[in-house]
Amino acid sequence: LRASGLNIAVIESNRVSGVQRSSGSDCRVYTISPGSARFLESLGVWQKLDQARVACVQEMRVFGDDNKSSLNFAANRQGCAQLAYIVEHRQLQDGLDDALHAEPQITLISPAQPQRTSISADNVEINCTDGRTLRARLLIGADGADSWVRTQAGFISVIQPYQQMAIVAELSIGKSHNDTAWQWFRTDGILALLPRIGNKVSLVWSIATERAQSLMSLPPETFAAQIEEASQGLLGKFHFESKAFMFPLQLLRLDHLVKPRVALIGDAAHTFHPLAGQGVNLGFQDAQVLARCLVERQAQQDCGDYLLLRHFERARKADVLALQFLTDSLQKLFNNSTPGLSWVRNMGLKFTDRLPHIKRMLGQHALN
Repeated sequence: LRASGLNIAVIESNRVSGVQRSSGSDCRVYTISPGSARFLESLGVWQKLDQARVACVQEMRVFGDDNKSSLNFAANRQGCAQLAYIVEHRQLQDGLDDALHAEPQITLISPAQPQRTSISADNVEINCTDGRTLRARLLIGADGADSWVRTQAGFISVIQPYQQMAIVAELSIGKSHNDTAWQWFRTDGILALLPRIGNKVSLVWSIATERAQSLMSLPPETFAAQIEEASQGLLGKFHFESKAFMFPLQLLRLDHLVKPRVALIGDAAHTFHPLAGQGVNLGFQDAQVLARCLVERQAQQDCGDYLLLRHFERARKADVLALQFLTDSLQKLFNNSTPGLSWVRNMGLKFTDRLPHIKRMLGQHALN
């Protein structure tokens, strides 16, 4: 919205210095689609990232729980240079922070915490803990899965815990990853290994809470051996390059993404199981579509008008619901020991792998 003519304030609870400050590696990473990379480039962010720390995904290999069924995607068969990029959280955050500081039209209020809000027919008023009061026509909640804005505005949400934790860490490997993202759908969870620069990968293991706690209590060497076994030894021996962290997984659904004077985007509006690695990309798409709606129509209507915001909601609802349905269905299908389901899901992987047109459609959706 920087060139929209709107006056914009960003309230951020963490201190934003506007100086590149990340050093060393970061075990928290994002799978950035080519479409999201182009979006970040349009903001002047992508070209400022240290490309020596950005890994490219040329291929993706997905395995079923019978150790035989698989589904493979390759960039050259999708007609693109890369399927995705793996970008460290801190590096991406630094690039976005720097871009904010470079925009004189944007007022950055940081560090600051909103304390209370009141929403009237004409505007939104926010009181911050430092005593500052802001008034605006539109309040956008881009404040994560535990969104303060969502709660304050009274959005009705349905939260479905998966009874799973995601374990993340950076690991070195004994064999080359060949710029490939690896994923195993297992009956006890979903294991993903994402390529990093050099002979390293990022671990994302979504697994039942009790099992996750058990793994986290193991000595690093024993834990690494468990990962080697779960990945069928395809990447050799593992060694932890970072401390492992875990966080709970849940599905967040909302009936509406907007209310008069309020819009939600990103994790504030929806969360998914991480098996598809598309959460951050969907959030970027939210931002693009909302900005486009506001830029195209704000000359005729005020930016917080409910009918205007409904255009954004209608434009995003189908994509959000489709990805939530897909990821939730896959999680339930594979994390299920019902007799006969194993054969169905593994045959599904084999069947899909043999249909190039279906594979191309699935791949193109992930590239956006």
